Amino acid sequence: MAQLQVEGAATNSDKLHVLLGQLKRQHDGAFDHVTAHAWARDLLGRLRDALVRTEGETGRHSDVMHALLAAGSGRCAAASAEAGGRSRV
Repeated sequence: MAQLQVEGAATNSDKLHVLLGQLKRQHDGAFDHVTAHAWARDLLGRLRDALVRTEGETGRHSDVMHALLAAGSGRCAAASAEAGGRSRV
């Protein structure tokens, strides 16, 4: 656990707290479309940050990549909420 990199967490206790929070959002997202979107944004957040950082370093911008991330986030959320709805029946 000490070598695991978790954004916003310095200690093992902080890491566990952050990871459990992510797991709870993932579980809750399986039953609520809005929460599923928040979970998907969290999931793709580091990828989005890396894209913005790369754009800043290269001076180039990609509307296509931003659109793909937005679509991926939405599709991931929809699939999660849909699957969660089926599991409650």
